[in-house]
Amino acid sequence: MTENAQQAMDLAKSFLSKIEDMDFDGVGEMLAPEAVIAFPFSPGAEPIEGRQAAVEYLTQGVKQTLDKISFTYDAFYPGAEPNELIVEYQSTGIRAGNNGAYQNNYIAVFRFKGDKIILWKEYFDILKARGENL
Repeated sequence: MTENAQQAMDLAKSFLSKIEDMDFDGVGEMLAPEAVIAFPFSPGAEPIEGRQAAVEYLTQGVKQTLDKISFTYDAFYPGAEPNELIVEYQSTGIRAGNNGAYQNNYIAVFRFKGDKIILWKEYFDILKARGENL
């Protein structure tokens, strides 16, 4: 593993760790001013552009839906560009208001500019996120 690949893995893990800790100020510190976050499998969700908008979206969205979340990592893959990383991970948590357990699986694309995240595109099962079953 190259030093850049290890740095990218460390940045991605640190970013998700801050979400686990509900440290959204810390999340913001990791994002570049021009950062974009996107959830392509979430119907109607447009990409969120800019650090401040991303932090506000995550603060509101995560705190309204989850009291607790933790991530485990399955795999890391290099992206098509040298500044990209693909991460497979899982979450477990507690829905807000103790409305039961939460679990999901994810694939995310991270793109970096130096030590800042400029893209976090997360693919997940929207039915699980909504608490629906097939």
